[in-house]
Amino acid sequence: MPIEDFNITDLNADYLQAWLEDDIDSIDEKVLYDLQTLIKHYSNIIVPEKNVSISYPTSLDASACADTDNNEVFIPTSTLLKGELDHTIGLMIHELQHIKLSLKGSVISEICYYMVNQVLKSTFVGNDDDGWESLFEVIQTHQHTTFKGLREIYSGEREDSDISQVEQFYLTAIKGLSMLLNCVEDVRIDNLTQPNLKKYIDKGDNLHAPVFIEKYNKGDFDERNIENTGYKFLFHHKGFLKDDYIDMKYPNLDELLESQPLQYIPIIFDKFKDEITKHVRDCYKDFQLPDKGDISGNLDEVLGSEHESEDSDYNLSQGIQISEEEYNPSEKSLEETRPMSVKEFIENYTPDFVPITSTLVDRIDVMGKIKIHTTEEEFEPNSDENSIDTYSCVIYDDC
Repeated sequence: MPIEDFNITDLNADYLQAWLEDDIDSIDEKVLYDLQTLIKHYSNIIVPEKNVSISYPTSLDASACADTDNNEVFIPTSTLLKGELDHTIGLMIHELQHIKLSLKGSVISEICYYMVNQVLKSTFVGNDDDGWESLFEVIQTHQHTTFKGLREIYSGEREDSDISQVEQFYLTAIKGLSMLLNCVEDVRIDNLTQPNLKKYIDKGDNLHAPVFIEKYNKGDFDERNIENTGYKFLFHHKGFLKDDYIDMKYPNLDELLESQPLQYIPIIFDKFKDEITKHVRDCYKDFQLPDKGDISGNLDEVLGSEHESEDSDYNLSQGIQISEEEYNPSEKSLEETRPMSVKEFIENYTPDFVPITSTLVDRIDVMGKIKIHTTEEEFEPNSDENSIDTYSCVIYDDC
C-alpha cells in the first residue's frame, strides 16, 4: 500500500534540525521537501560532476538505495516511518559515495559472474571409469548460459516465469559474491567520507550495530559462510567488535583505503576463497542442478561457434590480475542486490522501499514553490493607542 501521509511525531533528527535552524515535531510535506533539498545539496558536494536524481520511490519495483549505473538515488521510506531522519540522510550520503567511488553495479555483477564460473571450472564430478567433468562443462551442456542472458533478467526484459533453474543458480551465486564485495566497499567508502558528512553515517551505524552485536555474541554468525563473513568484515572494521577470523585474514585497512575496486577485488577473492567456493557449490546443490553432462565431446564441440569465451584472469588460489584497460564491461545496467540470510538483522539494517502516492509527490513538490513572508505592520486607529499587527503572505511561484 503506497504511503499517503507519514504521521510520525517521534523523531530522531538532531543534525537535520541544526541544518534547518528550526525545530521539527512531525514529518509533513515541508519536512520531506527540506530532506530532499538537503540530500541534493550534499549530492552537489560529493558528486558535483554528475546529475544525480534524488527522489522518493513511487513504484513497488524500487529496490535499492542507489542505482550506480544510472546515477539515481531513492530516499528510503522505511527509516522515515521510524522517524529516523538523520539516519535517512546518512544512508543517502553513503549511496552518493557509492556513485562517486564505487564500480557500477553492472560491472560488479559481471566480475562476480566470471568468479562463479571459475569455481565451477575447478569443481569436478565423475569417476575414473567414466571420466571427469567440471561443473562448468556439465551446466553448459545442459543449458548454455551467458552473462548477456542474465543481463536481460536484471533489466526486466524477461518475466520471472521464464527464468530457468540454471539462471536462478547464477543469480543467487552472483548475489552472494556481490554482497561480500559490497560489505568491503561499504567499509572503504565510509572511511573515505569527510567527517562533517560521516557523522550522519555513524549515527545510523550506532543505531543498528547493537542488533548485530547481540546476535554475534549469541553465536548466530559463527557459521563460516559468505554472508556472515561479509557482515563480520563490516562491523569488525567499523570498530564495533573484534573478530579473530577477520583480524587474521584482513587485519589492516590501509591497503584497502589506498586501493581502487579493481585493485582490491582480486585480493578479497583470494583471502576469502574458501567462503566463495563453498557458497557457489552450495548454491549448485540447492538448485539440484545436474552432476553429469548430457552430451559427449568437449565443450567447444558441443557449443560450436556460438560459445562465447568464458576465459578470464580469475584464479582462486592466486588472486586476479585485471586492469581497467583489459576489462570491458557491458553497458547495460544491473540492479544492485543485497541477499538476506539473517532475516531479523537485515530487516533492521537494510532499508525497505515502500512507495509513496503520486498525490504525496505533488504535495512535496509544491513545497518548493511556496514562499511564506511574515510582516509586522503598525496602524494608527482613531484611538490614542497604536497597534501592531503581524500577518503572513503565502506566495506560490509556478514559473
